[in-house]
This record gives sequence, structure tokens and C-alpha cells, in this order.
Amino acid sequence: MKVKKTGINTLAITLISIGIMSLLKNFIDFNVWKIVSMTWPLIIIFFGLEIIITKLIVSKSEDEMKMTISVGSVVLLVLILITMSVSSGISRLNINIGDGLFDFYKYNSSFEKEYNRGHEGGFEKIDIKNSFGDVSVKSHSESNIYIKAFINIKNNDEEYAEEIANELVSISDSNRILDIITKTEDYRTNKSLINNIEVNLEILVPKGVEVKILDKFGDVEVADIDNKLQVENKHGDVVVNNIQGDINVENSFGEIDLESVKGKLDLINKHGDIKVYINDKINSDINIRNQFGDITMDIDNKQEGKFIANVKFGSIDTNFDLKIEEEVNSQRINDIKGDDSIIIQLDNSHGDIDIN
Repeated sequence: MKVKKTGINTLAITLISIGIMSLLKNFIDFNVWKIVSMTWPLIIIFFGLEIIITKLIVSKSEDEMKMTISVGSVVLLVLILITMSVSSGISRLNINIGDGLFDFYKYNSSFEKEYNRGHEGGFEKIDIKNSFGDVSVKSHSESNIYIKAFINIKNNDEEYAEEIANELVSISDSNRILDIITKTEDYRTNKSLINNIEVNLEILVPKGVEVKILDKFGDVEVADIDNKLQVENKHGDVVVNNIQGDINVENSFGEIDLESVKGKLDLINKHGDIKVYINDKINSDINIRNQFGDITMDIDNKQEGKFIANVKFGSIDTNFDLKIEEEVNSQRINDIKGDDSIIIQLDNSHGDIDIN
């Protein structure tokens, strides 16, 4: 009698997936354990599917065959599941476990650095690049730009950590553009001495400065700016309040929250909600795209324009007198309310759209 073991394929797929993510980590910035903590239930699904498929193969086989569960594979899968579930709990508690599961560092050193930059004609733009940490940009009445950097470094050598903290923030200016770069990636190779370098930036700028922010792991907050705003973030929330210029935000694995904005909006998000609150009349086009999260838009009930909304695997709800068309697994709006010179377009997949 032939024996067909089940569980081996699930174990193989799991090990290959973890290996691929660990390999990609060397080339792409992402937190392996955060992704693992979100996807571990897939192992249970794969194992269940393998049992069903194996049973079907055995039942339809012309040869005499028996299905058994591979004990060794199940034991290894259980150990992996325990590790992943622990990682999931740590992720929910917002504990940074870095690139490894265990923390072998003696010290968690904190440093605070302050910088002041000015330009004879005033700065026109600020360009911020941060890898690990929050970024906050707010306006003030002065012409200079003030930067505070709050640096946290896990380490086994406090003197070496202090040397790094002194060199971590690079500030330069050219053609009335101020560039701020945190050089976290430059110090990620010597992990025997340091790891988990986090830089949280608090920046004060003149109201008229254009703001551009690139962050990878952290929250972004921007308020009270009279010029354009561009934000690209990968893992964290983006909160924007009282911006007079055009806004372009691209985010993932976090929420986008906008309030009291005036200019053209172009918002893209994945794996998080988008919330927009605008009390005044909208005079510029709005384009919002999302996946795996809801879109909520709270605007003036007298707002006019061409409303376009498309949702797949979700629903549309609105207080406006707009016609909702329904199809299998999708709903859409393509309607005009008053003057159609303003286009408000919302597209969502695996989430709802609310226009109120």
C-alpha cells in the first residue's frame, strides 16, 4: 500500500516564502517580521487545502493508497506558527524587534540634536528623506528653518552610538532648497555594535515653503502650510491639516487623514483608510485611490461638480443626490451635481466609499 504524506508541501512553501522575504530584505526596505505577523494565518489555510487536495488524490487513485500526516512537517509548522503569533503580538504592541527576533543590545541610547538654517532670500522648498522614524512639519512666523532630531539607537557601545548620532542628520542647501537626509542606512552593516536606529524629526518652517517628504517606517504630520505638499510613506499614518496648496500623498500600511485643505488632491493608499474633511467649497479636482481600506469624504453639502466613484468588493454610501449603479461585486457613481467644472473621483478596491 502506498502512503501519501500531507504537510510537506505547506512546510516547503512556508520556508521558501520566509527565505525569499529574508533575501529581499537585503535589497528592499521592509520589516520582515511585521509582514510575517500579518500573514501567518495563510499557513493554516495552505495546510487545510493540502489535506483536502491530498484526500481527493487518494480517493481517486486507482492504486491502493493511504493518506497520513507528516509528523515532522507538522512539528516544524507549529514552531513556525508559534514564532509568527508571538511576532504578531509584539507588532500589535508596537515593539520594535528590528531585523531579528531577539534583542542582544545592552543599551538603548537617546540623543537630541537641534539645527537652525537660514537663507538670505528665504527658502522656497524643503526636501526631507527619513528611513525609520516620524516626521512632523509645522509652520512658524520666522524665515529660518528649525530642526529637532530625536535619535534612539540600540547598541553595545554607547560612545560609538554617540558618534553616529552626531553624523546621522545631513543638512544641505542649494538654490533656496533645503535638503534634510537621515543617513540611517549607512550604519546598518555593523549590527554587532548598533541596530534599530530611529530618528524622529520635528521641523518648523515658514508658511510659504513647499514641502516634500519621503519616509519609510514612521508617521508623517504636516500642518499650516500655504504651498504645495508631497508625501511618500510606506509604513505609517499621514496626517495633514490646513494646507493651502496642492497635495500629493502616496502611502501604504497606514491611514491618510486630511482636514481643512484647499488645493488639488491626489491621494493613493494601500492597506489603510483615507479620511478627508473639507468644510469650505472645493475649487480644485480631487483624485483618491485606495485598496484594502475605506474612503470617507466629508464635504460641504452644497458642493457641486462631477462625481465619479468606483468600488469593487465594497459599497458606496452618500447623502448627496447621486445615482448609484450596482453590478456583481461592484458599485459606481458617474453623476453631475450643478457645475461640472470640478471633478471628484474616488476609486476603491476591497473597501467602502462614503461621501457625506
